[in-house]
Amino acid sequence: YHEIIKLCRETLWDRKFDLFFSPRWEFDGNLPNLLGYVSGAKERVGYSEFSQAGKRRENSWDLLLTKSLTVPLWQCHDAVRIFFVLEALGHVIADKSLEVWFDAADSEAANQLVDDFDLEEAETVIAVVPGAGHPRRKWEPSQYAALLKQIFLQESRIKVIILGSPAERSLGEGIYSAVREGMALHLVGETTLRQ
Repeated sequence: YHEIIKLCRETLWDRKFDLFFSPRWEFDGNLPNLLGYVSGAKERVGYSEFSQAGKRRENSWDLLLTKSLTVPLWQCHDAVRIFFVLEALGHVIADKSLEVWFDAADSEAANQLVDDFDLEEAETVIAVVPGAGHPRRKWEPSQYAALLKQIFLQESRIKVIILGSPAERSLGEGIYSAVREGMALHLVGETTLRQ
């Protein structure tokens, strides 16, 4: 702790922060809460230790925050959770849509995929991205295949695009091999996020 105090004295306290906020809701050792506290910020907002099971192993870290938030009962993407932090600070979010910027080359490549795979003929197009930033979030290819088979039983005019990074190619192959022929396009490692 002496090193933390030294760091704060040398780099943080002279700045006199008004606000600290941490959008992290998962277990991270609660170090962001500690950093917020030792920064000297008057207002410290973050997700409660009760927002996720892994955080519950730690006790009383919420005391380091001036406002602790709980994760909504419904699950949402991490990017959306940042909005909850901003709303807790009194901000009104006029537009919660997420954006991806692309250029003409990206658009042309995407249009070519639509043409090559006859995606316009499909009533529904589903993108499956089997990779995840943490192993807990990953499904096995067989789980994706089982889900897609259930969807195919309910709707016949459907196409599936399997996407991901080159490191996730084997995951995509496992899903692709379990799906009906002609119903999926295996593009794992073949496209960019913007395409």
